Amino acid sequence: MAWLHRILPSASHITALLVT
Repeated sequence: MAWLHRILPSASHITALLVT
């Protein structure tokens, strides 16, 4: 599940932008 750890940070950043 290494790919999940790679896209997780990106998804978190995108979510932060959407929420803000």
